[in-house]
Amino acid sequence: TLASPFQIKSLSDLLLMQQAVNSQAGKIISASTANEVDARSAHYRLMADIDLSAVCGQGKENWIPIGNYSENKEYLFGGVFDGDGHIVKGLYILSNKEYQGLFGYLKGVIKNLSVDGVVAGQGLCGLVCGRMITNAEIVNCTAFGRVESNVKGYSTQAYYGGIVGR
Repeated sequence: TLASPFQIKSLSDLLLMQQAVNSQAGKIISASTANEVDARSAHYRLMADIDLSAVCGQGKENWIPIGNYSENKEYLFGGVFDGDGHIVKGLYILSNKEYQGLFGYLKGVIKNLSVDGVVAGQGLCGLVCGRMITNAEIVNCTAFGRVESNVKGYSTQAYYGGIVGR
């Protein structure tokens, strides 16, 4: 809940959130109640700066965006992610897919967050978020780094931005 959000204190916590939001079940265990809750609509607060370079970067895997669209499955993030003034750095995505960023597909709120990294994709790419739909919000966020297109020729979805692609 807003009063008692999931606390993201480490890279491991962020990866747990990412996996829960992107899973078919979309569930995460609440530490305060020990109950399963909908990870895609939960509230989260970043409690420390996070460095992703241990899990993504050149010669390593790409970051898999939190809330994504792939293989005709939509796992939109519809909760609240409060960065609480912290930064997520070391974001690295070099992909042939759309909806690329720290968050891929957003219908919720991301606020008070900075992101530093490199994102290259087929379209709908931004450092904070690749694609946000109606009523989604990104508030008081900053982005540092590069967002690039790896599209060859014409694309109807070639939307790119520092904070959000579209």
